[in-house]
Amino acid sequence: MKKSILVFLLLLSFGGFSQSTYLYCGKLIDTQKGKVLKEMTVVVSNDKIVSVQKGYVSVQNPEDIVIDLKTKTVMPGLIDMHVHIEHETNPKRYLQKYTLNDADCF
Repeated sequence: MKKSILVFLLLLSFGGFSQSTYLYCGKLIDTQKGKVLKEMTVVVSNDKIVSVQKGYVSVQNPEDIVIDLKTKTVMPGLIDMHVHIEHETNPKRYLQKYTLNDADCF
């Protein structure tokens, strides 16, 4: 009995991996071409974009999720490229300016 429950739960967990998410985008910003595309579908599966298609594509699986963004503009995620490298080289840098100070030595 315990084995059959374990097998059932294992099969149930695999079912979640086949689920896709369909984003119906009113406008989609294509940063590579510098254009705004209208009425596009972005298909995401396993946390990766699988395809970008014209129009609003029909859902293939009843377990798939549809997120209706037909009145929204969708764009790629942004990355904060602002960094101060000199602060990142040593995690103890802030403390060391006090502990390694010559004025503390007698």
